[in-house]
Amino acid sequence: MRPPRLSWGPGRDKLAGGGGRVILLGRNATTEHSTHTGARVNKAELIDALAGDANLPKAEATRAVDALFGERGIIAKALKTGDKVQITGFGSFQAKQRAARSGRNPATGATITIAAQVTPTFKAGQGLKDALNP
Repeated sequence: MRPPRLSWGPGRDKLAGGGGRVILLGRNATTEHSTHTGARVNKAELIDALAGDANLPKAEATRAVDALFGERGIIAKALKTGDKVQITGFGSFQAKQRAARSGRNPATGATITIAAQVTPTFKAGQGLKDALNP
């Protein structure tokens, strides 16, 4: 039996150029293959899909996801050193400096200063955009 494939778009019924069974993820998922009804894919679902698609034991899939996306993972380490992580066809991750700014405490209405910080950003690549808009 072929493992299920992962569909990233809400309401999508197949991957671009893909075939076989599909797991629909997102708030519009309505088929019998749906394993997730919310608007998010959690880590456990990502690990299960990776294990199925790559025919890996779940423990190895967990280590792979952690090695890539964990707080001490490859992407985080690269961003921490100022590098840009570019995955052709998927997108790029980059760390950007945000300047200090003023904001408002919603509970009291008092003006507060929000400190400057470095934040991660993601820009989708053309392949990912094409997969979402066939």
